[in-house]
Amino acid sequence: MTIRQKEKNDMKLSNNRLYCFAFLLTVTLAACTPEQRKAWFEPAPKNTQKVQEEIFDAPDIVGNLGGKPIRASAYVIDGINYEDTPTAFAKEWKTYNPPPRTYQSKLKDIWVYFNVDTGQVRDWRSMEVSKFGEERNMSGTPWVSASMQTNNAHMNTPEFLDNFLKQALKVKPIRPEDTYVKTSKNQYDLSVYEPLNRRGQERTDGAFFTDDLFIAWDKDGHVRSYIKCFNREVPNPPCSHMFQIKDKIKITVDLYYNRHRLHEWQKMEKQVENIIFDFVKNAELEPNNLSRQNRNK
Repeated sequence: MTIRQKEKNDMKLSNNRLYCFAFLLTVTLAACTPEQRKAWFEPAPKNTQKVQEEIFDAPDIVGNLGGKPIRASAYVIDGINYEDTPTAFAKEWKTYNPPPRTYQSKLKDIWVYFNVDTGQVRDWRSMEVSKFGEERNMSGTPWVSASMQTNNAHMNTPEFLDNFLKQALKVKPIRPEDTYVKTSKNQYDLSVYEPLNRRGQERTDGAFFTDDLFIAWDKDGHVRSYIKCFNREVPNPPCSHMFQIKDKIKITVDLYYNRHRLHEWQKMEKQVENIIFDFVKNAELEPNNLSRQNRNK
């Protein structure tokens, strides 16, 4: 069983909500793109004389994300898509052979896990899958999943996140319980919005609508951060968190983490900035704009 297969199995065990499962399925599909088929490796056979550095020999990931060249170890990238990467449902998926990648190759998105306590990106070479799975599933886990996506013209508009809030506040005639209303509460420098129906109220069909909405504003009055969190009493209430980075690089970031960590939302945003600019620095330190694989040829 490969490390990727073990990770997929771990992910299936930890989900107790449909939308959370859907998100993790997306992560799995992204992480298994043709771009990384050469990066994920089989463990060395037992009793082999191979040294460890011969096993961890996947080429670095290179490309252009949000207008900036980046380079990162394949063992810290959890998923990756270039603009020309076919989707998992496209007929080209099984036979797609990605071309050689350079710093001019346009990336659609990359995924990483990072630890909010340390700011460190999860590295497959230094952390066992089982240990990571245990830490990720515990209540109050420090592990955060981050998707960093190239902005398109629509995402670059100041009203991009405003539109999400407008849609949340819009009255839904058929499903009024899906409408959010602003409260007088302010938590962790975030404006609090709640569903129109009573929090946690279950419908007769067993469905319930129990996400709280948290909004951070920028100096111009636009939505800076858009955060939704499950508000039921469960060990791992999930949060989804969207914001943008527009200084020197243009990307939209989606974070997924435990609600017990909501008070660290600003810290997480800063840590993601540090991670992506570390990848940019890696590329700047390599003047030939070639991946390690190409350099070794």
